[in-house]
Amino acid sequence: MSKPWFVFAMVLLVASAVLTACSRAPQSVPRPEEAAGSSPLVAAENPPDEPPDVVLVAAQEGEWHYVQRGAVLNGEWSTTGTMQALAPTRQTQVPWPSPVSVSSTPRIALRIGSAALPRSLTVFAYSNGLDSDGVPVGEPTLELECAQSSFLNPESTCALVPESDTWLLELPGLSGSTHAWIAVNVTWVEPRLSGNDLAVVWATWLFTLSP
Repeated sequence: MSKPWFVFAMVLLVASAVLTACSRAPQSVPRPEEAAGSSPLVAAENPPDEPPDVVLVAAQEGEWHYVQRGAVLNGEWSTTGTMQALAPTRQTQVPWPSPVSVSSTPRIALRIGSAALPRSLTVFAYSNGLDSDGVPVGEPTLELECAQSSFLNPESTCALVPESDTWLLELPGLSGSTHAWIAVNVTWVEPRLSGNDLAVVWATWLFTLSP
């Protein structure tokens, strides 16, 4: 847990915005290299007006299937022209969502519910359990640090696939047989904040998988 944003998130222990599950129609599963040639990656001018849904999906029989909607741990967002903290209420433990079991599949991905191209994206996945405060123990089994330039490279592990006003990011090394606690941090540039050309909005989402 050497990365500043994740340490900050764990120390704050803020309340999560755990959203109830909803069903979605499955979608076909493109590879990054397939999508890159037919649908150019174009950054939207503004980020979404509120933190978007970030959803874990699994590939089964050639289609992406809904697995779990991420619980918002913390963040900062502009809803009234000024930055507002997300989920400010403190809790005694990290509010991981209830684990979801996924049948064995070699492909797990994140779907980011925004047409705006993120500025950066970081993923940590842990498989060695939690301590008494809900903080993952041991080193991460998966760590991705993605800058915007890497999203445009179909050969990169950070390549994003555009899908109907959303972005898809595959998570290498995770499968349905993995027990994992996953933390995802995403940032967007926010040009609408007056007098601050470098303002960013961001949030952290939590997921839990069980074999």
